[in-house]
Amino acid sequence: MFILTKIADLVQISPNDFSKRSTVAIEDNINAKYSNKVIQKIGLCICLYDLLWTSEGLIGHGDGFVNVNVEFRLIVFHPFKGEVMFARISSCSPNGIHLRTDFFDDILVPFDELPDEAE
Repeated sequence: MFILTKIADLVQISPNDFSKRSTVAIEDNINAKYSNKVIQKIGLCICLYDLLWTSEGLIGHGDGFVNVNVEFRLIVFHPFKGEVMFARISSCSPNGIHLRTDFFDDILVPFDELPDEAE
């Protein structure tokens, strides 16, 4: 259900963040960019787990941002097909069943994705 995913990206640190330690500024920017976002075929990004590698920062021309190439791991919510999850049914519509868990409030399971024995 929860996995670690390795990602490489370019992080831009704004001049407002120059007062922070570089690792803290990088971590804050990664969390702002990825936390609570869904990446297709990866899952819902929860938060940064750790930094694996960072390059030296290069100052961009004209904007003052420092560009840093980074490799990092994210904690991602990615249930696999057939995984059993405990949830409460919050409602039902022609589109499917709406479920609620401790972690999510609105999960839609389309009727065609339900197992055959659920009818």
